[in-house]
Amino acid sequence: FAVSAATDMQTAMNQFQAATGVADDELQAYQDTLEEIYTNNYGESFGDVATAMGQVKQQLGDIGQEDMKTLVEGLYTLEDTFGADFGETLRGTDQLMTQFGISAEDAIDLMASGMQNGLNYTDELGDNVAEYAGKFSQAGYSAEEYFQLLQNGGSYNLDKVNDAINEVTTRLADGTIEESLGLFDSKTQETFKAWQDGKATQKDVIDSIVNNIKTCTDEQDALTLASTAFGTMGEDANLQFIESLDSVGDTFDKTSGKMEEIQDIKYDDLGSMLDGLKRSLELLAVPLGEAIIPLLTALAECLQPLVTILGDSLSPLFEQLQEFLTVLAEPLGVIFEVAGQILEVLVNLVTTALTPILDLLTQIMEPITTLLEELLTPLAEMFQALLEPLETLITAALQPVLDLVTQLLDPIT
Repeated sequence: FAVSAATDMQTAMNQFQAATGVADDELQAYQDTLEEIYTNNYGESFGDVATAMGQVKQQLGDIGQEDMKTLVEGLYTLEDTFGADFGETLRGTDQLMTQFGISAEDAIDLMASGMQNGLNYTDELGDNVAEYAGKFSQAGYSAEEYFQLLQNGGSYNLDKVNDAINEVTTRLADGTIEESLGLFDSKTQETFKAWQDGKATQKDVIDSIVNNIKTCTDEQDALTLASTAFGTMGEDANLQFIESLDSVGDTFDKTSGKMEEIQDIKYDDLGSMLDGLKRSLELLAVPLGEAIIPLLTALAECLQPLVTILGDSLSPLFEQLQEFLTVLAEPLGVIFEVAGQILEVLVNLVTTALTPILDLLTQIMEPITTLLEELLTPLAEMFQALLEPLETLITAALQPVLDLVTQLLDPIT
């Protein structure tokens, strides 16, 4: 058991090192992290955890051990709890950290809160965040505001929300909105000018445009503004969707500790505790196995020449045995063929002999059956006739005896 555990660990770390190019002197730190993650009940095996760590390392590059542990355990939890794809969620989390400059813990907490609030209902949150986080960050949204906007408009479709904001930021940049700026109210015009002067963000302009559309008293004017700002998205979508494209709300204001909260609930059961204990015992066996492996390796190296010598010595014998069996195969084939022919003859002989015997027995049984019926019928009738007078006789004989016993029992009672 100990050798098996140590071998599995060695194989897992070899795979991790091969996939990431980590130097030998750094490998022990990653093994310590793997052991912590595995002991905490994440992953199916050492190899599974090593593969997950390899994905995180490849995606994020130079990452500290604490962040590695936080991300791997968090990504496993989101996969177990919400069915989120490990790789897609990793890419989304990476973009949150990169584009918004937030920590691994804050990013995984935000992803957990988003999924808990239904943003992954079409299994696309990680993929969408990975694709559009940079666009929203550039437009001036914080990570929390980005998720709030997804929450506000996400009942329609995350892709649709992201595409709508992508469309309006493009129209802000290419001058389309500036050409039609007179259509918007003074507040939006002022915000647009402030953005041009570097005193506001695209987010501020978008929020002002959405608010302008919300306050329109004429539906046609609102549709015109929506079409001007959001292009085909404004033309094809209904006004309710366009009016939802703001970051107003406090759903994601307090996401700190959300992942830990989910983990405490998800894995708070006896089965998880027992599994964690089993894994801890398994890890205790790893050092023992690592100590035994060199001995087994040395023994194998010593035995290898002997095995080679034996193989060389026994090879001629095996060749002769093969030749003998080849020669023996032909007469054995003939023997089996003749035996089959003899068996066939015997079966035919027995069948031929038994057929008339069975026919004779069938013929004999018929008169015997008739004879038995003729003999037994009168005997049964005679027995029936004798039964009634015999019963009367026995009753008459027993009655005086019963009377005598009754007379004797009375005084005794």
